[in-house]
Amino acid sequence: MPRLNRPLLGLLPYFWGLAPRVVAIIFFFLLGLVAPPMLLAGLVAGLFMVRFAWRQHYWLRKFGGRVRHFRTVSNHRVWLHYEPELEDRWFFPSLLEDVQKELESLEQQFDRPLRRRLHVYFFEHRRDFGEIFGWEYWGFALVGANAIVFADDSQFFQEIVRHELTHLFTHRWRAGAQPLLSEGLSVHMQQSHWGHSIDTMASDFLKKEPLPLLSLRDPRVFFSKEHIAACYALAGSFTGFLIRRHGWKNYRRWFRWCDGTMFLFKFHWCFGVSFAQAESDWRAELLSADPSRRRLRRKRDN
Repeated sequence: MPRLNRPLLGLLPYFWGLAPRVVAIIFFFLLGLVAPPMLLAGLVAGLFMVRFAWRQHYWLRKFGGRVRHFRTVSNHRVWLHYEPELEDRWFFPSLLEDVQKELESLEQQFDRPLRRRLHVYFFEHRRDFGEIFGWEYWGFALVGANAIVFADDSQFFQEIVRHELTHLFTHRWRAGAQPLLSEGLSVHMQQSHWGHSIDTMASDFLKKEPLPLLSLRDPRVFFSKEHIAACYALAGSFTGFLIRRHGWKNYRRWFRWCDGTMFLFKFHWCFGVSFAQAESDWRAELLSADPSRRRLRRKRDN
């Protein structure tokens, strides 16, 4: 009996999503056999559903084609799938252990383990992401498959792993949360940003791009090429400020409740202050912690 391809096995939840369409296509075909006048309509409907499923799962077919030859190391919690070209560059049992430690650390923070075994796909180059998804991400989470993806030429390995794992946890709180929340918490959980303090990075970006935080709710602004670097740092810093100032439970309540409607009201209800006041307090805290601003103040005092 041939052995199951373990990298493709990790994508099985996405393939199961095709099952209702396959059943519908079979139904239309059988209906056409039983009632010949319905044959043409059944064939048209079936072809339409095949075309829709083919387009919708285009990325899945490309991704599956790339990872089907990956090799796998695993333990009871994590399956790590990696390109054969990386065999001589990494000691994969150690890498597997590092990923599991980050997973267990985040499970303590979120108070709930992931329901299924974690799959990790380790590519050699980030450019492969561009060929599959159209954008060269540093890493990304496949929440439907309980999987994360990153590449060998992506920097700051620990940050990427913690960031993408956080997406798997927060997806259970609120699927499709606004980027100010979803990306903000993921950056906060990184514990650093590009190897530097998140607040320091945010302070630097604020001087160059004083974006209002409300604009970070819009994915078109957040992920735009001209603002994306600043938005990640600002959202992560503001998230950290809210958690320090108001506590983890209040932040979790806001995240779960925030569905895009009555945003300002829900913020005030959860934190007891207006969004504008919280943003003002956050900016004041960043400026007061800025070393260059402290030096300026000392000069003025003298």
